[in-house]
Amino acid sequence: KISPDQATSLRIHGVDQDLLARFRQAGYPDLSVDQALAVRIHGVDPSQAAALGAGGSRPSIDELLSARIHGVTAEFAREIRSEIPDASLEQLVSFRIHGVTGSFLSEMKKLGFKSLSADEAVSLRIHGVTPEYVRDMKAVGVKELDAEGATALRIHGVTTDFARALKAEGYSSLSTDDLTSLRIHGETLEKIRKINRAAGRRVPLDEIADEDMDRE
Repeated sequence: KISPDQATSLRIHGVDQDLLARFRQAGYPDLSVDQALAVRIHGVDPSQAAALGAGGSRPSIDELLSARIHGVTAEFAREIRSEIPDASLEQLVSFRIHGVTGSFLSEMKKLGFKSLSADEAVSLRIHGVTPEYVRDMKAVGVKELDAEGATALRIHGVTTDFARALKAEGYSSLSTDDLTSLRIHGETLEKIRKINRAAGRRVPLDEIADEDMDRE
């Protein structure tokens, strides 16, 4: 039973029997007053509930509200699940927040990232790993580039210009471990050139990083 104040609030916000009936038909027979007000205020469409739920499950009202607030639609859910079939509604909301799209996932798959998890996809976007960045890194010879390695490169500030300059110095096979280690220890292109001149040879990148560690 609702109070007069609650009835007034429901009427002001346009909560009517038609809206409640649509939610009952979608499997939500007992909306509270607060829930009824929230779904009306935020424009939640109960007909999208089935499409938003993962694996045939029915989302909660709170999940539907979160999806609506963050712009997760049935179309977006289908787009993402064509690439990550088991993505939950919570993960879809995270994807919207961080800008993970179906086209992003598709492009990354073409570049060899074939089995991205939801957490990996979000991490790539958070740290600014784009298809262009991966494509450029592969083009300059970075080998065995995966989600973890690409994320590490971005976290430690490894740019494509830095990798390209190393390739120009004759380092044709670059690993993510070597590149991140060089950046962690502050090795610049000029320092690498200086080390090579002193040694009279092209010193392998892993040795340069190891020597830096030994000096510390």
